[in-house]
Amino acid sequence: MISIAVKIGFSNPIRKLTNHNPTMQFLGLAFLILIDFMLIKERAHLSHNEFFENSVIAILKGYLYFAIAFSLFVVFLTLKLKIIPSKP
Repeated sequence: MISIAVKIGFSNPIRKLTNHNPTMQFLGLAFLILIDFMLIKERAHLSHNEFFENSVIAILKGYLYFAIAFSLFVVFLTLKLKIIPSKP
């Protein structure tokens, strides 16, 4: 119940941020695709299998979290420096 209340509380500020900055919309979509891919891969137990003579290896979650944190840092930095134009 607490997490639902937090999500509802933050939904309007996040909506305003993404509507004002199309870069954030694209970044959010990319994160959703990345996380969905990782969840499907883990749930299907695809690690250490072979597809088309290529081995599928496990990707550590630390790499995923670092990639997300780094890209968020870069986007927020560029928005702060006004390098990426936002909608008027």
